[in-house]
Order: sequence, then C-alpha cells, then structure tokens
Amino acid sequence: MCLRGIVTPAEREAAGKVIAAASFAPGRATAIGGARDRKDNLQLERARCAEIGRIDRMLVDALCRDPEFNRATLVRRFAQFLYARYEPGMRYGPHVDAGIFGSGTTDPMRSDLAVTIFLSDLTDYDGGELVLDTPLGMYSVKLPAGDVVVYPATTLHEVRPVTRGVRLVAVTWVQSWVRDLLAREI
Repeated sequence: MCLRGIVTPAEREAAGKVIAAASFAPGRATAIGGARDRKDNLQLERARCAEIGRIDRMLVDALCRDPEFNRATLVRRFAQFLYARYEPGMRYGPHVDAGIFGSGTTDPMRSDLAVTIFLSDLTDYDGGELVLDTPLGMYSVKLPAGDVVVYPATTLHEVRPVTRGVRLVAVTWVQSWVRDLLAREI
C-alpha cells in the first residue's frame, strides 16, 4: 500500500537537518544471517545522534495521524526506526526482514508489516527502487519524499542499486493488533 504526502515538507526539513548532521556506519552490521552478504548501505548511528528520538516521534506522529495508515495497520507498536543511506553502487539484495525484533530481550516484538518512508526527492537519485516480490508478481516502488509504502514483513524484497545521488529512507516495522494479514484486510 502506498500512501501519499504522509510526512509534511516541514517535517522532512526537520528530519533532513538531523540526518545530515548524523554519522553513518555500514549497514551490514545489523543484517541477520545470509542477508549480511546482500546488504550494502549505510545506517545512521543512533547512539551518536542525540536528536534522533525526536525525529522518530515526529515520524510516528505523521504515520498515526493518517486514517488510511491506521485502518490498514491497526498498530499495536512500532519497532525502532532505521535510517538508511544508499550512495552510488549501494543496494540491498533479495531478503525477508526479521520476524521478531528484540529476541533475547524482555520485550520482543513481532514484525507484521514493514514501513518505508521516502526522505529523498525523486530527482535526488537514480535507481534505488524498492522491489517487492508479491503473489501478483514483482512490484517496483520509488516514491516522492514524504510518501510511504507499507507491505507484509514476510515479503521477499530488495533495493536495486543506486546509480546517481543519494537515497535516504526511514524504515520501521509494525506489530499489528491483528496478526493475520487476511483478517486485517476484512
């Protein structure tokens, strides 16, 4: 599901200032198992960015004020945001996201839905399409800044190589009150 204009220009500007000043590290460190070999991006180093919690809350508020997002997701909780930066040549090969976040902790979370918020304008980069392998075939997504795509976290997907510019996205996962995808669609 694609949602248009979820994050306002003012919110994108605020997020952009914080993200531009942040440091990034290779994303492979957070990949699990075989995905580590397919993950070639940079991720914001949360521990070195004092203001990122404020940006997280702002993006959660933006998502939650959208009635269509709320109807489709029935959010119980959000996972911590991951801010990814793709420069020319970077990509994330085919993979499925983790089914549980925080396993081994006292507060694990099931990931029912993946949420990608596009933070770069379409003119800022070439390539970098998010490609979802759906039951109806391959679905390529590249949206304007402020738009959002939501899809089942069990979906095989990839980010194609960026060929020019920089692709910035904020990614999170939702645990829904209704675990079953078909029941949630009723």
